[in-house]
Amino acid sequence: MINLVEYSGTEPATDDWCEAVFDGDIVVFSGFPAVDALIDHGRRLCCDAYDSDSPNRLEGLSDKEGFLTAADQLDVAFNKAPETISLFNTFFRATGLSPEDLYYDRWRLRTNPSHKTFLSDKTRHVPPHRDNWGSHIHCQLNWWGPLFEIEPQQALLFYPDYWNAPIANDSEVWSLDALKEHRSRGKDYPTLPTVTAPLPVGSAQPLMLKPGEIACFSGAHLHGSATNRSGRCRFNIETRTVCPGDIARERLAPNVDGPHDKPPANHWFRHCLNGDKLSSRQI
Repeated sequence: MINLVEYSGTEPATDDWCEAVFDGDIVVFSGFPAVDALIDHGRRLCCDAYDSDSPNRLEGLSDKEGFLTAADQLDVAFNKAPETISLFNTFFRATGLSPEDLYYDRWRLRTNPSHKTFLSDKTRHVPPHRDNWGSHIHCQLNWWGPLFEIEPQQALLFYPDYWNAPIANDSEVWSLDALKEHRSRGKDYPTLPTVTAPLPVGSAQPLMLKPGEIACFSGAHLHGSATNRSGRCRFNIETRTVCPGDIARERLAPNVDGPHDKPPANHWFRHCLNGDKLSSRQI
């Protein structure tokens, strides 16, 4: 079963909840003004992008190209908006994390439609994976929160039985450089390393969050998207962070089935305040 640890409105002890995350718990934060402001900020962008007060109830625009263009522009607008980084950093401080010692990969606002004709690399249902298979950073934290009400078909799915159990995957052969090369030539290549073996029926558990709740979980968790056939679009905000202090202290999640000889992708992560790459920092 998914083990949830919930904090509402009061600053938690950072060591306590971080240790819980690296032990496989999912920590849920709610009742923080910065979270509510983040949700409002993301919703406003969604409403503007789709010219609707309820963009989650629209099945898309009149054509696939227009829909995908709007979804991409929405993600870019969220990532570049000054309010986004300010609100995330305020939220991180409320959890006890210090943006002065924190690096992120990107501020994302994802669109996941239910109609299959509007799916693409960026709007697709993400298959089961561990983020650490790609980044090779075992203290990576993932942050995820919905902008509108969701149902199980729109949720993230977790496979808690595999927290300490290996599963066959293609992380040994997957490469970001190969991904970039294939895309530059217009060829298909998996966006991320994924599971290559069937998962038992019933092993997936949906994480049901409400708008105003943000979950933090280890990048080592096996997780993916539910197949959205709800008739409504899912919009969510997310990011991933790394704290060099965790690396120095070797406060890590287990690596049960990923490569042990690949270098960490530190260049993916930038400082939350000055934008410097993690790869430029001596750890």
